Amino acid sequence: MYKITHVGELLLAIVILIAIIISGVSLVLELTQFSFTHLDISAFTQFLANGLSLAVGIEFVKMLCKYTPETVVEILMFAIARQMIVEHLQLSQMFIGVCAIAVLCAVRKYLISVSKDSES
Repeated sequence: MYKITHVGELLLAIVILIAIIISGVSLVLELTQFSFTHLDISAFTQFLANGLSLAVGIEFVKMLCKYTPETVVEILMFAIARQMIVEHLQLSQMFIGVCAIAVLCAVRKYLISVSKDSES
C-alpha cells in the first residue's frame, strides 16, 4: 500500500512539474510583452506573484519527491515570503510573517540540524 501511494505522489509531482514548465514558458512570454518605458506597477506585481507561485510550486514538487523536514520548512518559508512580498500587508501582518520566517529559520538551524547530527 505504501508503494502505491508513493507512486501516486510521484505521478502527481510529474503532472505539477509539467504545469510549472508550461506556466514558466508563459511567464517568459509575458516578460517580453512588458513596456519598460511605461511600466505599470500592477502588471509587475502580477508578474512577481506568478513567478513566486512557480517557485512555491517547485518546492512543493521537491516535497512530494523527497519528504524530509528540510523540504517542508523550505516550502513554508517560500509560501510565507511570497505572501509577504506580493500582498500589500498591514504592519501587524508583516510582523507576524517575519516572526514566522524567523521561527522556521530557527527550526531549520537548531532542530533539523540536531536530528541530522544524532543520526550520524
